[in-house]
Amino acid sequence: MLFPDVPRVIYEVNPLEEVICQLRFLPVLKIDTEPPAGFQEEIRAEYPLYESKSPLRLPAGLPSSLVQMILPLGGQKLHEFTSQDRTWSVSLGREFLALTCRAYERWEFFRKRLEGPLEALRKHYDPPFLTRIGLRYRDVVRRSRLQLAEMPWSELLQPWISSVLAMPEAAKHIQGVQTQFVLNLPEET
Repeated sequence: MLFPDVPRVIYEVNPLEEVICQLRFLPVLKIDTEPPAGFQEEIRAEYPLYESKSPLRLPAGLPSSLVQMILPLGGQKLHEFTSQDRTWSVSLGREFLALTCRAYERWEFFRKRLEGPLEALRKHYDPPFLTRIGLRYRDVVRRSRLQLAEMPWSELLQPWISSVLAMPEAAKHIQGVQTQFVLNLPEET
C-alpha cells in the first residue's frame, strides 16, 4: 500500500464536516426516464425522505432568461434520499451513486451504510462495472472549538499538510485553505 501502516486515531472532537463516497458507472438512462420506485423501496427504511433535484447548481441572482437557457443542458435527474435526522443521504443519478454523511464516526459504520444503496443499485440498475470510486473527507478544523485558538497552525498540523499555514506571519490573515489530491491506486496482484 502507498500509505504507511499507522495506529488508528479517533478524535474526541471530530473535524470531519462531511464524508462522501461516490461510485461512478456507465450511464443508465432508465434512472432519468423512470421514477426509482424499486430502488427507493430497498432503502426507504433508512432513507425515508425523498427529493428530486437538478444536478446543476446555479449561483443565486442569475437572470431568469439565462437560467432557462442553461437548465435544459443539465437534463439529468438527481434523486436524493435522506435519513430522518438528515445526517445521511444517498444521491442517485444516471452515472453515479453517492453516500454522504454529515456526522461521520468511523469507516466501518460508513461502509455498512453504503451496502444497502449499493445492493439496491445492483438489483435495479445492474451497472456492468464501476468506472471510478471517489472518497472525499471534508475536514473543518476550528481551533476555537478545540480550545486551541492561540496555538499556531504550524504546531497543530504536520508540515506536509499545513502549507501556507506554517508561515506565522501569513497564517493570521488566512480565512481558509483547501487541499485536494487524486490518487491512482496500483492494481492488486
